[in-house]
Amino acid sequence: MESNKHHFYFAIALVTIFAVGGFVMLEISNTMADLTFIEDSFYSAVRNGEARLSAEINRGIQDIDVQEPNFDGIDEDLGTL
Repeated sequence: MESNKHHFYFAIALVTIFAVGGFVMLEISNTMADLTFIEDSFYSAVRNGEARLSAEINRGIQDIDVQEPNFDGIDEDLGTL
């Protein structure tokens, strides 16, 4: 009779250990998924910022008036280099 109690307690301990281990593994995978989503959102934010910066630079380049007097001697200056 005493042996049956020990087997029962041992089985309960094993079930508890496996249940806690499974719960911990689920929490770890959930945390990893959350970190992946956060990383992806940061990547998207940085990429969108780079696209906006590139568009702003292109717009700034297009707005430059090359007929200004400052640009008259550039070809000659580059030729002398």
